Amino acid sequence: MSLNTMNSSKKRKHNQDQETYNAIDKFQNDLDHLFYEWNAIHIVLESIRNAFTVNQDSSSEEYLDQVDKELSIAYDDLMAQVRHLDRRLNKMTLEVHQKLLQQPPQQPPPTPTPSLNHN
Repeated sequence: MSLNTMNSSKKRKHNQDQETYNAIDKFQNDLDHLFYEWNAIHIVLESIRNAFTVNQDSSSEEYLDQVDKELSIAYDDLMAQVRHLDRRLNKMTLEVHQKLLQQPPQQPPPTPTPSLNHN
């Protein structure tokens, strides 16, 4: 194997490694963002669960209707956020699978060949 071929092979390997590291960084950033979104959804869900206390004895029909309306709006908004998160997770899953399929198989380093010149 000539020196130029070895240098070219090393450069190609370095570029592939750099692309892999860049992809991993991108996926990590995306995961961090998705985790932040999930936490926001979780906080809103817990807030909705605890937002209204209903006392059967003193709650008027009008108050209960207002609570129902507010909860419906909040849950609709929350479900939109969940659907958005689900779409982003599915998209990221496809990107990861594509990246994994795109990677060339890892090849062992070339085996040195014995020299034919015997002294």
